[in-house]
Amino acid sequence: MRPDEITDYFRLMTAACPEWATVIVAAEARLGEVERERDGYFRAWTAVEQMRQDSERREEWNAQARDVALAEVARLRASMTWQPIATAPKDGTTVLLLVPTNNGIDPKYARVCGFFAAAGTQDMDSCTDDDLMDKGGCNTRDAWFEGSAFRDPFAWMLLYSPTYWMPLPAAPAEGARHD
Repeated sequence: MRPDEITDYFRLMTAACPEWATVIVAAEARLGEVERERDGYFRAWTAVEQMRQDSERREEWNAQARDVALAEVARLRASMTWQPIATAPKDGTTVLLLVPTNNGIDPKYARVCGFFAAAGTQDMDSCTDDDLMDKGGCNTRDAWFEGSAFRDPFAWMLLYSPTYWMPLPAAPAEGARHD
């Protein structure tokens, strides 16, 4: 029975048998208490369910954040490993190069900052070899240069072709401490 049906039933009983009035009043009071308790239990259950859902969402968000962080770490590790020179950027981007020294002493490789320059794009003011530069003072062939920036007139064409490359890390943020 619904609460309103129970109340109607109590009224009918009271009208039919007046001595039941005190029993019915007590029963109605208890019914009110039960309804309040039920409402309290329902509110408590709703709060607990909300906390459970919030906890699940937090766990899901934490798992997503962890997955994003792990993916970024994997991406950074992959980008910060030596890669074959054929995959290096050829747009003047400065990268770290691994160049064989072929001088018979250790180390057999030198690590230098450098960039790739297509023929006719790199000033070679410091070059004295006419075979390597055109009349305008630019390189006559595609080549790797040791230097910190594309079109740096003091960059030197590498004698030996690099075999591997790695991207340079990002510069510190503007305003970062330089201890």
